[in-house]
Amino acid sequence: MVVAVSGGADSVALVHLLAKECHQPLILAHFNHGLRGQESNNDCQFVMDMAQSLKTHYPNRIQLATGSPVEPLLDLRGNLEANARKARYNWLVQVARERGSQWILTAHHANDQAETVLFNILRGTGPSGLKGIAFKKKLDPEITLVRPLLEFPQETLRRYLLHSGLEFCQDATNQCNHFTRNRIRNEILPQLSRMMGKSVPSSLVGLAWHTRIIHRKERSRIRVWIAKHAVFAGPDEVILPVAALKLLGPYGSMSVLEQIIILLRWPRGFLTRAHYKQFWKLIGAKNKSLALPGGITCFHHIQKQTLLLKRPRDQSLNAF
Repeated sequence: MVVAVSGGADSVALVHLLAKECHQPLILAHFNHGLRGQESNNDCQFVMDMAQSLKTHYPNRIQLATGSPVEPLLDLRGNLEANARKARYNWLVQVARERGSQWILTAHHANDQAETVLFNILRGTGPSGLKGIAFKKKLDPEITLVRPLLEFPQETLRRYLLHSGLEFCQDATNQCNHFTRNRIRNEILPQLSRMMGKSVPSSLVGLAWHTRIIHRKERSRIRVWIAKHAVFAGPDEVILPVAALKLLGPYGSMSVLEQIIILLRWPRGFLTRAHYKQFWKLIGAKNKSLALPGGITCFHHIQKQTLLLKRPRDQSLNAF
Protein backbone atom coordinates (compact mmCIF):
# COMPACT_ATOMS: atom_id res chain seq x y z
CA MET A 1 0.00 0.00 0.00
CA VAL A 2 1.17 3.52 -0.78
CA VAL A 3 0.74 5.80 2.24
CA ALA A 4 0.91 9.56 1.64
CA VAL A 5 3.10 10.97 4.41
CA SER A 6 3.64 14.70 4.89
CA GLY A 7 5.35 14.28 8.24
CA GLY A 8 2.49 16.05 10.00
CA ALA A 9 0.62 14.64 12.98
CA ASP A 10 -2.16 12.92 11.04
CA SER A 11 0.01 11.09 8.52
CA VAL A 12 2.49 10.04 11.23
CA ALA A 13 -0.38 8.56 13.24
CA LEU A 14 -1.67 6.72 10.15
CA VAL A 15 1.75 5.25 9.34
CA HIS A 16 2.34 3.94 12.86
CA LEU A 17 -1.18 2.51 13.15
CA LEU A 18 -0.77 0.69 9.83
CA ALA A 19 2.70 -0.55 10.72
CA LYS A 20 1.38 -1.93 14.01
CA GLU A 21 -2.00 -3.31 12.93
CA CYS A 22 -1.59 -4.10 9.23
CA HIS A 23 0.85 -6.79 8.14
CA GLN A 24 1.19 -5.71 4.51
CA PRO A 25 4.19 -3.88 2.99
CA LEU A 26 3.91 -0.09 3.30
CA ILE A 27 5.36 2.41 0.85
CA LEU A 28 5.82 5.73 2.65
CA ALA A 29 5.36 8.36 -0.07
CA HIS A 30 6.48 11.93 0.66
CA PHE A 31 5.95 14.70 -1.90
CA ASN A 32 8.06 17.79 -1.30
CA HIS A 33 6.10 20.71 -2.75
CA GLY A 34 9.06 23.02 -2.21
CA LEU A 35 6.83 25.87 -1.05
CA ARG A 36 8.31 26.48 2.42
CA GLY A 37 12.02 26.55 1.73
CA GLN A 38 14.13 24.78 4.35
CA GLU A 39 11.02 23.76 6.31
CA SER A 40 9.91 21.64 3.34
CA ASN A 41 13.33 20.00 3.20
CA ASN A 42 13.23 19.37 6.95
CA ASP A 43 9.86 17.62 6.60
CA CYS A 44 11.30 15.40 3.87
CA GLN A 45 14.28 14.49 6.04
CA PHE A 46 11.94 13.73 8.96
CA VAL A 47 9.96 11.25 6.83
CA MET A 48 13.16 9.63 5.58
CA ASP A 49 14.39 9.21 9.15
CA MET A 50 11.03 7.84 10.26
CA ALA A 51 11.04 5.29 7.43
CA GLN A 52 14.55 4.18 8.40
CA SER A 53 13.49 3.80 12.03
CA LEU A 54 10.41 1.79 11.11
CA LYS A 55 12.51 -0.54 8.95
CA THR A 56 14.36 -1.67 12.08
CA HIS A 57 11.09 -2.55 13.82
CA TYR A 58 9.31 -3.99 10.77
CA PRO A 59 11.97 -5.54 8.50
CA ASN A 60 11.06 -6.08 4.83
CA ARG A 61 7.76 -4.25 5.24
CA ILE A 62 8.73 -0.57 4.90
CA GLN A 63 9.69 1.17 1.66
CA LEU A 64 10.22 4.86 0.92
CA ALA A 65 9.38 7.03 -2.09
CA THR A 66 10.09 10.75 -2.34
CA GLY A 67 9.16 13.16 -5.10
CA SER A 68 8.82 16.81 -6.05
CA PRO A 69 6.99 18.84 -8.74
CA VAL A 70 8.26 18.62 -12.31
CA GLU A 71 7.83 22.40 -12.51
CA PRO A 72 8.02 24.78 -9.53
CA LEU A 73 4.44 25.22 -8.33
CA LEU A 74 4.86 28.98 -7.93
CA ASP A 75 5.58 29.22 -11.68
CA LEU A 76 2.26 27.61 -12.66
CA ARG A 77 -0.88 29.57 -13.50
CA GLY A 78 -4.08 29.07 -11.55
CA ASN A 79 -4.84 28.24 -7.94
CA LEU A 80 -1.71 27.26 -6.00
CA GLU A 81 -3.50 24.83 -3.68
CA ALA A 82 -5.23 23.09 -6.60
CA ASN A 83 -1.98 22.85 -8.57
CA ALA A 84 -0.17 21.41 -5.54
CA ARG A 85 -2.91 18.83 -4.98
CA LYS A 86 -2.93 17.79 -8.65
CA ALA A 87 0.87 17.42 -8.75
CA ARG A 88 0.84 15.42 -5.51
CA TYR A 89 -1.89 12.98 -6.56
CA ASN A 90 -0.44 12.51 -10.04
CA TRP A 91 2.83 11.56 -8.39
CA LEU A 92 1.14 9.22 -5.88
CA VAL A 93 -0.59 7.41 -8.74
CA GLN A 94 2.76 7.13 -10.53
CA VAL A 95 4.35 5.62 -7.40
CA ALA A 96 1.48 3.14 -7.02
CA ARG A 97 1.87 2.02 -10.65
CA GLU A 98 5.64 1.67 -10.40
CA ARG A 99 5.48 -0.27 -7.11
CA GLY A 100 2.55 -2.44 -8.16
CA SER A 101 0.11 -1.16 -5.52
CA GLN A 102 -3.66 -0.96 -5.93
CA TRP A 103 -4.16 1.29 -2.91
CA ILE A 104 -3.21 4.83 -1.94
CA LEU A 105 -3.99 5.82 1.66
CA THR A 106 -4.21 9.37 3.01
CA ALA A 107 -4.69 10.62 6.57
CA HIS A 108 -7.82 12.76 6.14
CA HIS A 109 -9.83 12.68 9.37
CA ALA A 110 -13.24 13.77 10.69
CA ASN A 111 -12.18 17.40 11.21
CA ASP A 112 -11.09 17.57 7.55
CA GLN A 113 -14.53 16.25 6.64
CA ALA A 114 -16.27 18.93 8.73
CA GLU A 115 -14.13 21.70 7.24
CA THR A 116 -14.88 20.50 3.71
CA VAL A 117 -18.65 20.32 4.25
CA LEU A 118 -18.78 23.80 5.81
CA PHE A 119 -16.50 25.21 3.11
CA ASN A 120 -18.78 23.75 0.43
CA ILE A 121 -21.88 25.21 2.13
CA LEU A 122 -20.29 28.66 2.28
CA ARG A 123 -19.40 28.45 -1.42
CA GLY A 124 -23.01 27.66 -2.34
CA THR A 125 -22.81 23.94 -3.01
CA GLY A 126 -25.64 21.74 -4.19
CA PRO A 127 -26.58 18.49 -2.38
CA SER A 128 -23.50 16.72 -3.75
CA GLY A 129 -21.18 19.04 -1.85
CA LEU A 130 -22.82 18.04 1.43
CA LYS A 131 -21.33 14.55 0.99
CA GLY A 132 -17.93 16.01 1.77
CA ILE A 133 -14.86 13.82 1.31
CA ALA A 134 -15.36 10.28 0.01
CA PHE A 135 -14.00 7.36 2.04
CA LYS A 136 -12.96 5.65 -1.20
CA LYS A 137 -12.36 6.95 -4.72
CA LYS A 138 -11.10 5.37 -7.92
CA LEU A 139 -8.13 7.31 -9.30
CA ASP A 140 -7.86 5.03 -12.31
CA PRO A 141 -9.20 1.56 -13.16
CA GLU A 142 -6.42 -0.13 -11.16
CA ILE A 143 -5.81 2.25 -8.24
CA THR A 144 -8.13 3.27 -5.41
CA LEU A 145 -7.67 6.14 -2.96
CA VAL A 146 -8.72 5.25 0.61
CA ARG A 147 -9.06 7.53 3.66
CA PRO A 148 -9.19 5.08 6.60
CA LEU A 149 -9.19 7.77 9.33
CA LEU A 150 -12.13 9.75 7.98
CA GLU A 151 -14.41 8.99 10.94
CA PHE A 152 -11.75 9.65 13.60
CA PRO A 153 -11.59 13.14 15.19
CA GLN A 154 -8.24 14.87 15.08
CA GLU A 155 -8.18 14.95 18.88
CA THR A 156 -8.18 11.13 18.97
CA LEU A 157 -5.16 11.00 16.67
CA ARG A 158 -3.29 13.58 18.75
CA ARG A 159 -3.96 11.57 21.92
CA TYR A 160 -2.59 8.47 20.20
CA LEU A 161 0.60 10.32 19.24
CA LEU A 162 1.02 11.68 22.76
CA HIS A 163 0.38 8.30 24.39
CA SER A 164 2.85 6.61 21.99
CA GLY A 165 5.51 9.31 22.40
CA LEU A 166 5.64 9.93 18.64
CA GLU A 167 7.07 13.12 17.15
CA PHE A 168 5.75 14.88 14.07
CA CYS A 169 6.36 18.01 12.00
CA GLN A 170 4.51 21.29 12.50
CA ASP A 171 3.52 23.23 9.37
CA ALA A 172 3.47 26.91 10.35
CA THR A 173 1.28 27.77 7.35
CA ASN A 174 -1.61 25.83 8.97
CA GLN A 175 -1.89 28.66 11.50
CA CYS A 176 -2.04 31.37 8.82
CA ASN A 177 -5.67 32.49 8.64
CA HIS A 178 -5.09 34.22 5.34
CA PHE A 179 -6.27 30.96 3.75
CA THR A 180 -10.03 30.37 3.93
CA ARG A 181 -9.78 26.73 4.98
CA ASN A 182 -7.39 27.64 7.80
CA ARG A 183 -9.77 30.31 9.02
CA ILE A 184 -12.62 27.79 9.01
CA ARG A 185 -10.45 25.36 11.01
CA ASN A 186 -8.89 27.82 13.45
CA GLU A 187 -11.64 30.39 13.97
CA ILE A 188 -15.08 29.62 12.53
CA LEU A 189 -15.61 26.00 13.65
CA PRO A 190 -14.37 26.59 17.24
CA GLN A 191 -16.55 29.71 17.48
CA LEU A 192 -19.61 27.84 16.18
CA SER A 193 -18.99 25.02 18.67
CA ARG A 194 -18.82 27.49 21.55
CA MET A 195 -21.96 29.24 20.36
CA MET A 196 -23.94 25.98 19.94
CA GLY A 197 -22.58 24.37 23.11
CA LYS A 198 -21.64 21.19 21.25
CA SER A 199 -19.22 19.88 18.64
CA VAL A 200 -20.23 21.40 15.31
CA PRO A 201 -17.62 19.31 13.43
CA SER A 202 -19.38 16.17 14.69
CA SER A 203 -22.72 17.49 13.39
CA LEU A 204 -21.21 18.27 9.98
CA VAL A 205 -19.65 14.81 9.76
CA GLY A 206 -23.11 13.36 10.53
CA LEU A 207 -24.64 15.50 7.80
CA ALA A 208 -22.10 14.19 5.29
CA TRP A 209 -22.83 10.58 6.31
CA HIS A 210 -26.62 10.94 5.95
CA THR A 211 -26.25 12.78 2.64
CA ARG A 212 -24.10 9.96 1.26
CA ILE A 213 -26.80 7.39 2.07
CA ILE A 214 -29.47 9.46 0.31
CA HIS A 215 -27.16 10.21 -2.60
CA ARG A 216 -26.39 6.50 -3.06
CA LYS A 217 -30.08 5.74 -3.63
CA GLU A 218 -30.48 8.70 -5.98
CA ARG A 219 -27.36 7.70 -7.90
CA SER A 220 -28.79 4.23 -8.60
CA ARG A 221 -32.01 5.73 -9.94
CA ILE A 222 -30.20 8.26 -12.14
CA ARG A 223 -27.76 5.73 -13.56
CA VAL A 224 -30.71 3.59 -14.70
CA TRP A 225 -32.07 6.73 -16.43
CA ILE A 226 -28.70 7.41 -18.09
CA ALA A 227 -28.41 3.83 -19.36
CA LYS A 228 -31.85 4.17 -20.93
CA HIS A 229 -31.70 7.69 -22.40
CA ALA A 230 -28.10 8.93 -22.83
CA VAL A 231 -26.18 8.46 -26.08
CA PHE A 232 -22.39 8.54 -25.61
CA ALA A 233 -20.68 9.82 -28.76
CA GLY A 234 -17.19 9.06 -27.45
CA PRO A 235 -15.27 9.97 -24.28
CA ASP A 236 -15.88 13.70 -24.72
CA GLU A 237 -19.53 13.98 -25.83
CA VAL A 238 -22.92 12.80 -24.62
CA ILE A 239 -26.39 13.53 -26.01
CA LEU A 240 -29.45 13.74 -23.75
CA PRO A 241 -33.16 13.96 -24.71
CA VAL A 242 -34.64 17.23 -23.50
CA ALA A 243 -38.16 15.86 -22.98
CA ALA A 244 -36.93 13.11 -20.64
CA LEU A 245 -34.75 15.59 -18.74
CA LYS A 246 -37.73 17.88 -18.16
CA LEU A 247 -39.67 14.99 -16.62
CA LEU A 248 -36.90 14.55 -14.02
CA GLY A 249 -37.33 18.10 -12.75
CA PRO A 250 -34.54 20.43 -11.53
CA TYR A 251 -33.01 18.09 -8.94
CA GLY A 252 -33.12 15.01 -11.17
CA SER A 253 -31.56 16.84 -14.12
CA MET A 254 -28.82 18.14 -11.83
CA SER A 255 -28.11 14.56 -10.73
CA VAL A 256 -27.86 13.49 -14.37
CA LEU A 257 -25.23 16.17 -14.98
CA GLU A 258 -23.25 15.07 -11.91
CA GLN A 259 -23.33 11.38 -12.79
CA ILE A 260 -22.29 11.93 -16.40
CA ILE A 261 -19.29 13.97 -15.24
CA ILE A 262 -18.36 11.13 -12.86
CA LEU A 263 -18.89 8.37 -15.43
CA LEU A 264 -16.78 10.12 -18.07
CA ARG A 265 -14.15 11.18 -15.49
CA TRP A 266 -14.36 14.79 -16.63
CA PRO A 267 -12.72 17.45 -14.45
CA ARG A 268 -15.55 18.65 -12.32
CA GLY A 269 -14.27 22.00 -11.11
CA PHE A 270 -16.72 23.34 -8.55
CA LEU A 271 -20.37 23.33 -9.55
CA THR A 272 -22.43 25.72 -7.46
CA ARG A 273 -26.18 26.16 -7.10
CA ALA A 274 -25.98 28.93 -9.72
CA HIS A 275 -24.50 26.49 -12.26
CA TYR A 276 -27.24 23.92 -11.61
CA LYS A 277 -29.95 26.58 -11.97
CA GLN A 278 -28.39 27.71 -15.26
CA PHE A 279 -28.31 24.10 -16.48
CA TRP A 280 -32.02 23.68 -15.67
CA LYS A 281 -32.85 26.95 -17.45
CA LEU A 282 -30.88 25.77 -20.48
CA ILE A 283 -33.08 22.68 -20.75
CA GLY A 284 -36.10 24.94 -21.26
CA ALA A 285 -34.28 27.45 -23.51
CA LYS A 286 -34.03 27.60 -27.27
CA ASN A 287 -30.71 27.32 -29.14
CA LYS A 288 -28.65 28.35 -26.14
CA SER A 289 -25.32 27.20 -24.76
CA LEU A 290 -23.79 27.15 -21.29
CA ALA A 291 -20.16 26.97 -20.12
CA LEU A 292 -19.53 25.07 -16.88
CA PRO A 293 -16.40 24.62 -14.72
CA GLY A 294 -13.92 22.02 -15.94
CA GLY A 295 -14.19 23.11 -19.58
CA ILE A 296 -17.64 21.53 -20.00
CA THR A 297 -19.98 23.10 -22.57
CA CYS A 298 -23.71 22.35 -22.96
CA PHE A 299 -25.69 23.03 -26.17
CA HIS A 300 -29.46 22.90 -26.55
CA HIS A 301 -30.43 21.86 -30.11
CA ILE A 302 -34.05 22.93 -30.47
CA GLN A 303 -34.67 21.10 -33.75
CA LYS A 304 -33.32 17.81 -32.45
CA GLN A 305 -34.77 18.37 -28.97
CA THR A 306 -31.48 17.24 -27.46
CA LEU A 307 -28.86 18.55 -25.10
CA LEU A 308 -25.22 18.02 -26.06
CA LEU A 309 -22.58 17.95 -23.33
CA LYS A 310 -18.98 18.05 -24.47
CA ARG A 311 -15.49 19.10 -23.42
CA PRO A 312 -12.07 19.40 -25.12
CA ARG A 313 -10.04 16.21 -25.10
CA ASP A 314 -7.75 16.26 -22.08
CA GLN A 315 -5.70 13.35 -20.82
CA SER A 316 -4.82 14.95 -17.46
CA LEU A 317 -5.93 13.35 -14.22
CA ASN A 318 -9.19 14.73 -12.90
CA ALA A 319 -9.40 16.84 -9.76
CA PHE A 320 -9.32 15.17 -6.35
